[in-house]
Amino acid sequence: MKNLFTLFLAIAVVQAKPAPVNQPRDLTARGVDIKVQYYTDGGCKDYAVSFHPSTSNSCYGYSYSNTNSANIVSCSGRGVVCSCYFYEQDNCKGKSARAVALEGTDGSTCQSNWGKGYRSMQCYTNQF
Repeated sequence: MKNLFTLFLAIAVVQAKPAPVNQPRDLTARGVDIKVQYYTDGGCKDYAVSFHPSTSNSCYGYSYSNTNSANIVSCSGRGVVCSCYFYEQDNCKGKSARAVALEGTDGSTCQSNWGKGYRSMQCYTNQF
């Protein structure tokens, strides 16, 4: 089972882009919830704010001044993988970084963008 899980996670990490917007992967009806936090430092230690973005793969604009890193701190739901692309600019444009978390994640998905932070994101979930 561990090897299957490792293989699945490796495949999920290799995926380069989120699904097209016209193919939403919203599992909200199944009770999936993503919680994201922004931090003032570059290593996800100095907490600034938390919020729950949409899981429909649509662009979610959220900027908070003086933040430099972000992570998925919880991915709740049974048998799901939560993914978020964090974008440097509004409207999901510019440089991005991807965070992937499994159900019951421990918040170890830190993405740093020191000096610029993140201004928007796209999040979605997949069943495994």
